[in-house]
Amino acid sequence: MNKPRIVIRAFTCRRDTASALLLANILEEMGCEVLVTSTRDFLRTVKYWRPNAVVVNTRSGPISVKSLFPDMKVIQIDGEGLSPDKDMIAQYYYNNMDVYDACDEILLWGNKAYDEVISLAKLRGREIGKVHVVGNIHFDFVKYMPEKLKDKEKYNSIGFATRYRSINDHEGRSTLKYLPNKGNLDDTIFQCKSFVGMIDCIKELLEKTTYNISIRPHPLEQINSYKEYLQIWFGKDNVKRITIDESLSFSQWAVKQQAILSPTSTSFMKAYLLKVPVINIDLISDTHEYCKQLEENLSEDWQSAGIAPKNINELVKILSNEIPAVTLNEDIERQLVEYCDYNNNESSCLRAAKVIFNCVRNSNIAKRIYVPKWLVNKIDDISFARASRRNPCHYNLNYKRGFHPSVECLDEITKTIIRSDSN
Repeated sequence: MNKPRIVIRAFTCRRDTASALLLANILEEMGCEVLVTSTRDFLRTVKYWRPNAVVVNTRSGPISVKSLFPDMKVIQIDGEGLSPDKDMIAQYYYNNMDVYDACDEILLWGNKAYDEVISLAKLRGREIGKVHVVGNIHFDFVKYMPEKLKDKEKYNSIGFATRYRSINDHEGRSTLKYLPNKGNLDDTIFQCKSFVGMIDCIKELLEKTTYNISIRPHPLEQINSYKEYLQIWFGKDNVKRITIDESLSFSQWAVKQQAILSPTSTSFMKAYLLKVPVINIDLISDTHEYCKQLEENLSEDWQSAGIAPKNINELVKILSNEIPAVTLNEDIERQLVEYCDYNNNESSCLRAAKVIFNCVRNSNIAKRIYVPKWLVNKIDDISFARASRRNPCHYNLNYKRGFHPSVECLDEITKTIIRSDSN
């Protein structure tokens, strides 16, 4: 009997791949065959491998699949469950009901989004049984983090989580390309100010503390430029104290930091859960008011959950003494419940896997002729090599099996989740 075949598209390498690999592991434990792809090889893999189902996390993804492969199951996992109200997925479906109709299953992070989507579906006379709450699948790396990864003292590191995709594009495109687009001028100015603020902070910490520095570029930034310019920014003698993080899991990077410095972003949530102190550099960079408006009601809560020094001298003083521990924040706790269903004790990836497996186990598409998995992978080896020759920045966004290092302790985390379900 053929195993159900499933393709998962990891849209951005350093944001989506870790959870995609964990989901794939769990599905394989259930008896499926799974391939995790990037945008480079997704449609080609679907065409040749003929999976029973595809899993996508972009909002327009279901249409592109259903139009080419109408008999294939399409599962959509919301990739932006912490968006402000105006960008919530229910609002997107309201304006794009064809996307809702193209989905065989819809997996949402929390009950707030679920209630809104169900209300819309009922209003439009659509099926509601395909909508499910599974939680934030990225948070499984927080819930099931092995203790051996939590040795902060070993690294003596301060982490900087960046947010500069317009001025440091993942493909190396010039900022000029999209600068005239609505809203991009203000956003680019914000990014320039915040970036300079970050560099100034690092210089002071290198001079006045003994900490090492770890910079984690945003998933939509390129890594190459950080490596290339480190010596220009900080001098030859300081480079040995700075690393550029390329790992696939934000949580596994964050847990190794004594504190994380960043402009306002959703990364605050993971750091909060890991009890890693967050220091917001918005006031230092003079970007506080701009960031407050970015995610409307959510941003203020994220800002309030972090330490916000007014200047670099205050920052150095905070980090030179005992860094304040993370304390309970009721606004963040409310967001975790409403938007991420975090109070549910079951693994989010496991919940998602159960819905996906139930969707595909009776599918007949597996009986059709398809290209074997090893050959699909070999074809992609050639494709990746060609794409990398055309653009050395290709790997920043596009995951490649065998090129990017896997997630630390992935098999151990998978086994822990499976064991917790059997208990």
